[in-house]
Amino acid sequence: MFFSVTVGRPLNLQTWQQNWHNAPTKLLLKLQHLRWVLGRHATKIQDLLQSTGFHGQTHRRDQGELKRRQAKTVREKWWEKGPTLPGEGCTPAQRRLADDKAHITREFAACCRPVLRFLVLADDRTPSVGTCNGRLIPPTFLLILMSWTAIKERETKGGFVYAGNGKGTHMWRLKQERPDLFSEKDLPEEEQIPSGFGTCSTAGWLYNKDKDIYFELKSKRRFWFDESTRVHRALHEGEATSLCLSAGASAISANATPMTKHIVVPDIHGAAKALRRDFSHLDRPAGALAVLGASSGAAAPEAAARLLPDKLFKRLASFRSEWTDEMLLAALTGAFVDVAAGLGGQMPAGAAGLVVGRRVVVAASPGGCCAVARQPHAESSGAGAAPRKAKATGGSADTTRPELSLLCSARPQPSESIATHCVHLDASDALVLGLGVGDLWDQPEPALEAALPHVAQQRCRAGGLALFRQARAAGRATPPAAVALARLGPSSDEANKEAADASQPSKRPRVESGPSKVRLRQVLLRYAGSKEAKDPVRHKAVTRSREDAEQKMLKLVDDFMADACASFPSVCRSVSECASALKGGQMAGDLGWVDRPDPEAQKQKQEKDKAPPKLPLPSSVLKAAV
Repeated sequence: MFFSVTVGRPLNLQTWQQNWHNAPTKLLLKLQHLRWVLGRHATKIQDLLQSTGFHGQTHRRDQGELKRRQAKTVREKWWEKGPTLPGEGCTPAQRRLADDKAHITREFAACCRPVLRFLVLADDRTPSVGTCNGRLIPPTFLLILMSWTAIKERETKGGFVYAGNGKGTHMWRLKQERPDLFSEKDLPEEEQIPSGFGTCSTAGWLYNKDKDIYFELKSKRRFWFDESTRVHRALHEGEATSLCLSAGASAISANATPMTKHIVVPDIHGAAKALRRDFSHLDRPAGALAVLGASSGAAAPEAAARLLPDKLFKRLASFRSEWTDEMLLAALTGAFVDVAAGLGGQMPAGAAGLVVGRRVVVAASPGGCCAVARQPHAESSGAGAAPRKAKATGGSADTTRPELSLLCSARPQPSESIATHCVHLDASDALVLGLGVGDLWDQPEPALEAALPHVAQQRCRAGGLALFRQARAAGRATPPAAVALARLGPSSDEANKEAADASQPSKRPRVESGPSKVRLRQVLLRYAGSKEAKDPVRHKAVTRSREDAEQKMLKLVDDFMADACASFPSVCRSVSECASALKGGQMAGDLGWVDRPDPEAQKQKQEKDKAPPKLPLPSSVLKAAV
């Protein structure tokens, strides 16, 4: 490489000596390569020198000493220590570095001097040393040919030789000569090998150990290995829909034993880290909910609640290809069977629901009930046909109850098997799912209509309380009882935005706006058995039960919805059991401004703190996962 660079321009040793303090590393590399060339062709050069009558002395030096000085120079980082010229004011380390650089210059000159003498004297004394195609070959070109042969031998063995100027202007020439170095970068993004994959024992396949998936180079497809059938199956990437899933559960116990249990997992993908499983093959949103009760011959609700989520999630994670409706129904039914097998053959009494993308799957065992209803788009968005109005049972305000169309319902008898249903969501509608245990749903459609005003606003727990109120008025809410509600469809904010956009002129530009801060105010009701069961405003103990507090709060919510919160300050001062109710005027119950959470800021904070995210998982699910 050295000779191919300098043969066009004769080496000016004086210029190199003047600029030695600016590039000692470059001199060292040149010296190392020059000694490699001289050592490789020492015999040829010696014979050539003897044939021309020139007996020069070649300089030979221990390569270990040269490498030691090179490592010492790099280790001490001479470029960070300022001037290295010897003299007053220099440190001992700087003097040693200056001596090393001077030694490198002398060694370089000692190696170059015989070669320069040979190039000059060989041309004068011997006009040629060989022939090529009948033409004489001067010794200078013979030396160039030897160095070029060494470079080609290094390229043949796999070495890389780049004779660029350090500025990247010769990369186009390198790309023309070695297109294989740029073949991967020229591929489209979808054809490149994904990151995280490495070689495996099978030829033409790559393996990702972290995700336990395979990549076939020929088809550019991902696969996973099915242990049950011992075959590779195509990996399915779940579809992310723009739907919103909201879920909640409520229960009434009245100190009954055993109590009912409910499980709500609104985001299965978010729970994947805590459960140490991969659910990327499931469509989004994905959630699960269940209610479990006690009946004769059935499993205990507490024991069944610990096993049911774990059994269901194991089945969902065991198959990573596309799930059909029949497979989802079998997974939900199989989870009940697995729980019964783990509890001595006792089938749990309850109902469970699974939401995967646009599909809702429900299952009910003897002792539980389930129902799925469709909410039309015109009613869910607040536009179109006017919904009917009915007086709320147990309240003084009229609430709007949009009409529902019941799609399926099931309430198996003790002698029957598990009942299952699968419902698909249309593009413009919403689905309302209801699960219950106890004496609740003789007529599921009126029960869901009673809960719909709150469920449509993504307040599923309040909807369950409204359902209890309706059942209690009909004399059917006998404790213990539990209900879980879920709504799958466009969010209420998106529906209101679509209705507002439809009413605006088409030429008016759409402006994305939203408050960055919100101001909160609250009405707090305490109940007996809580951590702070004392009213700080009236300075007396609270004796009401939790069910009574929830029903009273539900009535307040209905009243606030009826008068658009106009009576909030007065109601807060008379009812609230929080110190904020003592504030005067319109500030009663005020909690101050709250910033809207920034997802990017939260993500950066979590990465900085390395804290696991808080997941909305029941304690029984976390215990089963561990």
